Amino acid sequence: AVVTSESAASARRFFQLTLEGRKRGLYLAMAAIGLSLIFGTTGLVNFAHAELVSFGALMTYFFNFYGLAGVIGFLAPLPGPVGDGVNFIFATILGMLSGGVLGWAMNRWVFRTARHSGDSLLAQMLMTIGGSILLRYVFVYLFTGKFRTYRDYSAQRASTFLGLELTQKDMVAMSVSVVVLLAVGWVLLKTRTGRAMRAVSANKDLAEASGIGVE
Repeated sequence: AVVTSESAASARRFFQLTLEGRKRGLYLAMAAIGLSLIFGTTGLVNFAHAELVSFGALMTYFFNFYGLAGVIGFLAPLPGPVGDGVNFIFATILGMLSGGVLGWAMNRWVFRTARHSGDSLLAQMLMTIGGSILLRYVFVYLFTGKFRTYRDYSAQRASTFLGLELTQKDMVAMSVSVVVLLAVGWVLLKTRTGRAMRAVSANKDLAEASGIGVE
């Protein structure tokens, strides 16, 4: 009976850790999408990609707690997200938009300029390393290195399903991850923009000669 109990506990631990690994893997897969698309279409390994992902998370935290009043004090009397923090879901949308704006700005004024100037991929890669270091220390200066949690959904009781434990926020996050991964795959395979991106990845010069705007 003792051996059977230990075997059952070991099996449960194995499947629980497998589930945790799947959860972490889905999060990493979403982050890897951007890294893969950038490398596929430009040939550039973006060493600042992790900092760009972190920027989105930190801006979500910022909007969740403070709103723009955290930077511009006289906005405090106004409602969120300007004068006060907002719900985590809305803060997440603002964090995504903030990350998109930063990525667009870096491409528009740094990497696009470098490409048009004829800078090599090695030179651009060194730019990403410098950008990574710069962003990292800006984050540490503004937010410090302390452990932080979001204001909403930070603590939840795990639900048990088939003997495995998972919180509701993790269930939602994993579901969203699967939807995002499938949506990106569908866009790349089925849409005009996606086919153009794959063409640029396969042969940039031929894609440009075929009338595709490689930028």
